[in-house]
Order: sequence, then C-alpha cells, then structure tokens
Amino acid sequence: MGVLMASDRDDGVVKSAQENAALAGVGNDIDFQVRPISAIEPPVGPGWMITNPPYGFRVGERGSLRNLYSQLGKVVRSRAKGYTVALLSADSMLESMLQIKLEEIFRTKNGGIPVRLMKGLAV
Repeated sequence: MGVLMASDRDDGVVKSAQENAALAGVGNDIDFQVRPISAIEPPVGPGWMITNPPYGFRVGERGSLRNLYSQLGKVVRSRAKGYTVALLSADSMLESMLQIKLEEIFRTKNGGIPVRLMKGLAV
C-alpha cells in the first residue's frame, strides 16, 4: 500500500479525523497533519488526491471559496502532476476554479446536500 496523507488547516478537524481513523482501525496507516492547502507536499506521482472541500451554502461564503478552489487547483497543477484528483462538489462554478478538466462519476447526497463526485487528472 502507498502512503496515505491527510491534512486540514483546522486542528480540531484533524483531531476528529484521527479519532475516527483510530476507531476504524486504520489510525496508524495515515499520516495526519495540520496545514493549509498551500503547504501540502504530495509525494512524486502518480497518486490520488481526494478532497471534500466546502460547498459554499452559507451566506457570503461563495466568494471566499473561489480563492480556496483556485489555490487547490494551483497546488495540484504545480505539485501533483500525474495525480488523479477526486472531489465532492455541489457547485460547477467552484469546480471550474481548479482549472482541471473534471468528469462526473456519480451523484449522491452529503448531509442532505446534492453533490457530485468529480474526477480529473492533474497535468
């Protein structure tokens, strides 16, 4: 098995993910780190980058999320060439900020919000 890395800028979110991974019996298989998107350093590809970014449903959130999605796209394109990118998304405008060609894999709901699993290749 390859390296599994998980990160978020929010320490509380990372601690919660560590606790859940431990309960699932995979806590020792994942390297958890507190860091923003701009600080991630994925191993040389190919690999997978899977994310569930915010969807922008809170009032006034969509504008700031454009920057988040844009930063994610920039990091993936510059540091994760050859990686397959997968994300849950509820907003095609935010997806476009990644500047990665994405295809819809399937539709579902996450917390009652209609989302699509989108997949693309970082080139």
